[in-house]
Amino acid sequence: MLIRYLLLSLLVLIANPATSAPLAVQQSCATNQQGEVECAPPGGQALTNKEGRVVIGKEDCAIDRFGEVKCSETPGGGAAVNIYGQVITGKGKCLKNRFGEVKCADTVGGGAEINGSGEIKTGPGQCVREILGDVMCSSLPNGGAAIDLYGKAVCSGGCVAGQ
Repeated sequence: MLIRYLLLSLLVLIANPATSAPLAVQQSCATNQQGEVECAPPGGQALTNKEGRVVIGKEDCAIDRFGEVKCSETPGGGAAVNIYGQVITGKGKCLKNRFGEVKCADTVGGGAEINGSGEIKTGPGQCVREILGDVMCSSLPNGGAAIDLYGKAVCSGGCVAGQ
């Protein structure tokens, strides 16, 4: 069991962009009204707006209620649509709860996750939900987090409770 824990800890450290290069970054692509495919740079996002044009952002993007694409301007920033159809952007990952409220991490490269009670919790690095519903986050900006075989969080730099 200790060996599995150490292996998972090592995997989190290897995949952590704060300490090494990411293993792989998926590229986001979208199709415009002429059927041509356009792709964002690694880490960015491509979405098609209401006019059928592809909007490319260097970070997360979202489409508002009017079909306009808005992207976070912060490196590592997030974007999500609230209950009113407005795009909310932040320094870190953004999430919408079951009431349509959006909350974003306060730190660049920060994470967000929904706990067992449906509340959004954020932290300095990636966040994960443990088996009992608590949110734990890496203490490092851009730090990685994962769930071990016992449902507990393992984080690069150590774990802190989501706020």
